[in-house]
Amino acid sequence: MGSRHSTHFREGPRTLPDPRARRPRIMDLRDPRRASLGRASGNARQVIGSQSTGIKGMEYRRGNPDRIRRSTRDIRMPAQDLRSNKGFHSHHRSVKYVADDAIKQLIKLNCQLTKLTRSNCYADTLQLFKHLLSSPFLKPDHYTLSATLTACAHIPDVRVGNQLHAYSIHAGLKAYPHVTNTLLFHYAKSRDLDSVKRVFGDVDEPDVYSWTTLLSACAKLGEVGYACQVFDRMPRQNVALWNAIITGCTENGRLNIAFDLFLTMHKLGVMPDNYTLASVLSFCSADLGRQVHSLIIKSGFLDRTSVINSLVSMYFSCGNVMDAYEVFEEAKVGVCDQITYNAMINGLVSLGWDEEALKTFKDMLEACLRPTELTFS
Repeated sequence: MGSRHSTHFREGPRTLPDPRARRPRIMDLRDPRRASLGRASGNARQVIGSQSTGIKGMEYRRGNPDRIRRSTRDIRMPAQDLRSNKGFHSHHRSVKYVADDAIKQLIKLNCQLTKLTRSNCYADTLQLFKHLLSSPFLKPDHYTLSATLTACAHIPDVRVGNQLHAYSIHAGLKAYPHVTNTLLFHYAKSRDLDSVKRVFGDVDEPDVYSWTTLLSACAKLGEVGYACQVFDRMPRQNVALWNAIITGCTENGRLNIAFDLFLTMHKLGVMPDNYTLASVLSFCSADLGRQVHSLIIKSGFLDRTSVINSLVSMYFSCGNVMDAYEVFEEAKVGVCDQITYNAMINGLVSLGWDEEALKTFKDMLEACLRPTELTFS
């Protein structure tokens, strides 16, 4: 037993990875299910670094250098600490120190990635991810990938998201639910319904977010029949799922199906929320609108700004000025916002009530609400 240990410690210390060594390459993925790890065609750094299409005046290639420096100034590479720490004589203690410090630095990087994504700094998010890939001591985890994929969903070039999908398979991170859900979101934003179905088909136990993303993508991209089949397969149908399919049918002009779903929802005792009511009111006729208005009063949703805005717009679209004005006057204090006043002003002008529109504009200024471009349109 002792000799085995002594033999072990007599061995020379293993060398740390060479920082200049090439990292594994990442697949160019068009169909993730047919991907072969042996057919890699470039890594994520090359793909991210090669982008030159602008986002609001910003380039993917460089991002914002000052913001990148601020994001990484508190993040050290573990190898630097290891080389500067001459007090470490034990190789095993050194390796443990590097591993523990790498975890801390990765957590910092993940926080910065999330912060940049939530600030809509998508080019900077990709640049920081590229910086992470260049380190031989830090390896992206599922939180890293989820934050970066969220940024990919908001850029025009879908190739970056496809490459990260390949990386998630290569690195064994695709099984994490939030990575899968972010992939679904990315492909839904890219209007790639086949990839949405493919990713969803690989999920063993889809959660509510997975179901909602699939349903919403199918409905919004015109696959209303398939969306209804998906909806019937769902183990549990909450109000968010009802909203997704009703909104999708509405946006595709399937108004009869949308209203039938709303009636079915009501018969099953599922309480609609303000999003459901706003979606239904957007296409109601005067008679149906009054019925929905009665339901809103009974349900206590007259204190929701989005519902008031939809009611006002519905009555004006039906040419019913008095009902729109009554809704507006009842809810004016503390509920109406700029959108409500804009709907009132534009509705009154469109129907020839110019003096009332001018009075409503003065009321808007007295309520300390700043006019917008829509106010004068």
